[in-house]
Amino acid sequence: MNQKINIFGIDIMALTAKEAMKTTMQYLDEETVNTIEIVTLAMLMKEKDNEAWKEQVQKFDLLLPGEKALFEASEECDRDLLRDLENKTFLRMLFKYMQKNKKRIFLLTEKKEELEEMKELLKGYAHGLEIAGQAILPADSGLEENVINEINGVEPDCILSGLPSPRGERFVIASRALLNARLWIGGVTAIPKSTIQKPMGRIGQFILKKIFCYQVEKQKTDEVDDR
Repeated sequence: MNQKINIFGIDIMALTAKEAMKTTMQYLDEETVNTIEIVTLAMLMKEKDNEAWKEQVQKFDLLLPGEKALFEASEECDRDLLRDLENKTFLRMLFKYMQKNKKRIFLLTEKKEELEEMKELLKGYAHGLEIAGQAILPADSGLEENVINEINGVEPDCILSGLPSPRGERFVIASRALLNARLWIGGVTAIPKSTIQKPMGRIGQFILKKIFCYQVEKQKTDEVDDR
């Protein structure tokens, strides 16, 4: 499978975990920074009318779905892909690969507590990951140049970004030519932790899915009417 599915004007690659991992491994062998964004339902709903964000995110090398809810309104995805999304198979493969091959990871978040949450998240995928460095980039701090210098000082294989949208996308698109790394991955921390969601969180996610499906169907109807 190697097809794109357009949601709210964003082309997301419908790849199985193995296909996505194959591309990621190729990126890690290249000298320039390649960019991957893991797109979630909440991210799309928040930014679907933000044309500046859409322009930035389409400059990424690879856009991957972060949850199967993105395709619940689509009839174009096979069961292998949906199962991979449900089990977060790509992330498990990714971090196991990085652990086995001693890939150096740099963690970037907006707040200190988010940095600690990211570290806990990574423990759930693989123990013994090599964290080469970390940085906190508060909103409106003007510390972007400092963070770039910190990243380049450790020359990581992968920058794992916990910066929120649209800030994370804006940062990497503006600075990718300056970064001494091979891979940027954003959106990992935005993936819903369905196994530990509180009841109200599940209800909120259910409502969001309903609104999302309605908006996707409306997009399809509008596209047919415009033909």
